Amino acid sequence: MFLFSSCNNNDSPEEEKEDVVIIFSDECLEYIKNGISFSSESESKTISFTANKDWSVLSENKDLCTVSPDNGKAGKGSFIINTTANNTHEERSTTIILTVGNLKTPIKIIQTAKGAIKKLLLSISNNYYYNDTEFEYNDTEFEYNDNNQITAIKNKYSGSSNIHDGYDRFFTITYDNTPTFTMNGSTYYDVKFNKMNYIESCKWIDYESTYQSTYTATFTYDEEGHLLSSNYHIFNTSYESDVFRAFKYDEKGNLTECHWDNDTQYYIIISSNKKNINGYLNPLLEEDAEFPSDIMEITFLYRAGFLGKPLQNMVQRIDRKSFWEGKEHVWVSSGPFKYTFDIDGYVTQCINEHYPDIPFNYTYKAIK
Repeated sequence: MFLFSSCNNNDSPEEEKEDVVIIFSDECLEYIKNGISFSSESESKTISFTANKDWSVLSENKDLCTVSPDNGKAGKGSFIINTTANNTHEERSTTIILTVGNLKTPIKIIQTAKGAIKKLLLSISNNYYYNDTEFEYNDTEFEYNDNNQITAIKNKYSGSSNIHDGYDRFFTITYDNTPTFTMNGSTYYDVKFNKMNYIESCKWIDYESTYQSTYTATFTYDEEGHLLSSNYHIFNTSYESDVFRAFKYDEKGNLTECHWDNDTQYYIIISSNKKNINGYLNPLLEEDAEFPSDIMEITFLYRAGFLGKPLQNMVQRIDRKSFWEGKEHVWVSSGPFKYTFDIDGYVTQCINEHYPDIPFNYTYKAIK
């Protein structure tokens, strides 16, 4: 059992000063703390409690759910939450407000999408003919363990000479007490995690460049776990440099801006209202706006889930804003994008409408 209380601040001597008291069962207390999850079908769940004052309850979105009854007297009380069927491929949510005296208790309602089958991304392929004769490709494959954790990300692309077991970039993860990461056989070291289990800093050595180079990367996040900045320092015997990227988000958690080192230009991310259910990353965010970085050692860490929450953006267009000669200039950098979805709402193809013959294709496997 649990008790909520609130002091009555009414200064009128004619009215009784009495704290508001609500007692919930353990099950209902979990609902108050963590919200209530509903399937995509019509469902009903009951909230029971005891209150020392009259109460009322309302739904902020009656298209999603209703409550009955919507008020009651002091003593033992209860109301039923009834959801309508969710026939979309997007998760829905709202809030129910229980009011007892001057105390308002919000209850989060979350309803899954229709046919919400969990799927794992297996591949991203970008294959096309250049000038109708030269075949170009950029293919990425993902492998998982029995716990559905990514164990390998393998990439191959035309024009590269860095081949590792048939791939140009071979990124692996092993899971012991803490994850261990390697890229093309070079192991990341001094890896530090924050309280959300996202990487704060790490190092690795690139043995394949002309000079052996040491990289030191650092990352920052907001309270929600979104990646705010990505910085790496590169050092070798003839060269030393820093590369910095910073990111901004809207109230929904959508990525809105990607800023580069000197900030004389930055990218504006235009998204649709449609929610991206699989956290898929538009490859043009990587290639054009360079989110989360311009090097794959960092990009693969993000794809594997170790650099913040996955993006919810369904990117429609990427604009670039620059400043020169005292003026602001904005133009379309990539897009608009057109998407194709499978029956479960997962992206299967992304096309930049200016280059319709160069599609990005996605494959998945369903999991229980």
